[in-house]
Amino acid sequence: MFCKRKIAVDILNQIAEIEKEVFSDAWSHESIRDSLGYDYNHFLAVTMDGKVIRDVQADQNIEIAGYILYSNLDIIELQRIAVRESCRRRGFADRMMEIFTDIVDKIILEVRSKNIPAISLYNKYGFKEISVRKNYYNNPADDAIIMERHN
Repeated sequence: MFCKRKIAVDILNQIAEIEKEVFSDAWSHESIRDSLGYDYNHFLAVTMDGKVIRDVQADQNIEIAGYILYSNLDIIELQRIAVRESCRRRGFADRMMEIFTDIVDKIILEVRSKNIPAISLYNKYGFKEISVRKNYYNNPADDAIIMERHN
């Protein structure tokens, strides 16, 4: 049995806001809350001044520029990485990936085949394509590239 934990409502609101801004298949506030409520799901946040925070406390008052959501079950799965459009081209995704790839040994992820900036970021951090799921995404239609990284 996995225990549930509480994440600050303000942080959940910010993640949901960034989701809507960045993804055509944005997760709802409820989906984010439910996902992060389990102790096997985690996130990193980068603040507006570029500081990466691994464990955001419920009482912290921070404004986030981006986040990584990931699961830690049998394997680490990178579920989401996003940076506010107004905060892009400032190295925030790199800062989060540096911390993230330092804390885990083996990571798997899926990415839209047409998301060249994300694929470039993943390649930079040693991810390799291992499979393709044809017509996996909708809105817009796209294949999913499955990538993996080992330390």
